[in-house]
Amino acid sequence: VGTFGELLILFRFTPNHMLQAQNISFHAGSKLLFTDVNFTLEGKGKKIVGLIGRNGCGKSTLLKVINGDEKPDTGKVNNYREEVAYLPQQIDFEDSTYVGEFLEKEIDPLLEEYKMEIALNTVGLTMDYFYNEVKKLSGGEKMKVAFARMMIHEPTILLLDEPTNNLDMPGKIWLQNFLKKFKGSVILVSHDRSLLNNVANVIWEIDPATHNLLSFTGNYDTFLETKKIAEEKQLHQSLKDKKEITRLELWLREHEFHPKYRFSNRVMAIKKTLERARANKTERPPSNTKIKMQKIENEKGNLRIVLEVEEKKFGTRTVLKDIKLKVYHRDVIHIKGENGAGKTTLLNILAAEDKDFSGFLEISESTRIAYLNQESVRDPKKKIIEVFEQETGLRNTEARKKLAHYLFFGEKVFDPISILSYGELKRLDFAIALANKCNVMILDEPTNHLDIFTREEIESFLLESGIAIIFVSHDQHFVDKLIPTKVLEL
Repeated sequence: VGTFGELLILFRFTPNHMLQAQNISFHAGSKLLFTDVNFTLEGKGKKIVGLIGRNGCGKSTLLKVINGDEKPDTGKVNNYREEVAYLPQQIDFEDSTYVGEFLEKEIDPLLEEYKMEIALNTVGLTMDYFYNEVKKLSGGEKMKVAFARMMIHEPTILLLDEPTNNLDMPGKIWLQNFLKKFKGSVILVSHDRSLLNNVANVIWEIDPATHNLLSFTGNYDTFLETKKIAEEKQLHQSLKDKKEITRLELWLREHEFHPKYRFSNRVMAIKKTLERARANKTERPPSNTKIKMQKIENEKGNLRIVLEVEEKKFGTRTVLKDIKLKVYHRDVIHIKGENGAGKTTLLNILAAEDKDFSGFLEISESTRIAYLNQESVRDPKKKIIEVFEQETGLRNTEARKKLAHYLFFGEKVFDPISILSYGELKRLDFAIALANKCNVMILDEPTNHLDIFTREEIESFLLESGIAIIFVSHDQHFVDKLIPTKVLEL
């Protein structure tokens, strides 16, 4: 009877299917990432949550805590019968040669091969992919295979960490459609505003001031509107509270020691009112620290790049053929195409970093090119200040002053390159390029890994700079903002 009673109590008080976080907090060393995080998420709730925040605020760490890969400092995450699948930023194919090997690590291949076929079909692939070599897959195909592996166990909640990085436009459209059709719930870390607007119905923000997780109903644009209204109300109340505190302080200054009020209850009442007002005053909404990108003085000169690529090969494979491009002052040129079309190769040629092609490249003397590619090739052991001084020729105070404009303050300039986030590396790239007074920027996926706030700051700068821009980007919001004057499709 006792056992039956215990089972009955357990049945009656066990929650429904849900994933629940209770008061979780996490420090990275001495730095607080997030605190007092609470939420409840049901797979059947069909919520697509966009998790946003500044680079380094702890978004990826929060996903790892939810998935059980990291232990929080306080609190806990309870999983009540939800099947959770996690996709990290960097997909580890674990030395798998073939797609089948990668998928088989999730199951007993002898008994559950049918699950692999179902999973592949779910992401629009067939069993023909089973024997495809992983290294020959495109970025979009690798993403689909990774999703197929997640779908083997029929998850009810997906945790996705920047899944659009390195996806071309067809890949992004596929991901968007997949998420819309998925029957469970999703927590999605993404800086892709188009994706967040098209699929998210809830936005979670790790607040930079309080490190709390704030929740907003709606997509990204709705979040911006809601937050703007809330901050305006907060500012209004803050000013109102400050005015009232000032009024009470002035009254006490004038009347506290006046003979008429010296022994009056009025003075004590005003003091208590002032004490309450100070304790309960509304703080001003925090302002985001912004980068201050150096403006370039556009010199009158013969800025000119002329390129003709008759043919560019890798081995026996032709990558580019019959390409003609001219670049002048204030041009904004979008080079577009699917993954593998040769976009980065063309940028390497334009930047004079790849000279192994049939054709010619002419760059006028007054043209100063800054090439911001996707991969950093700097010595990871060198400090930020060393790299900046070496690549710009600036020294000491002037160098530190310039770096501060890009949020490298104080002792931060002595951090080694190896510990910088993707966003910090990108900020350093821009700092060096603009300190060298470039008048042409060649940008290869410049918004990859950047938080939304930094993306918007870079967009604003590029729009106002007047410098020539040649760029590759699959960030549709970024493309629309820059308003290209020319489009070259490969």
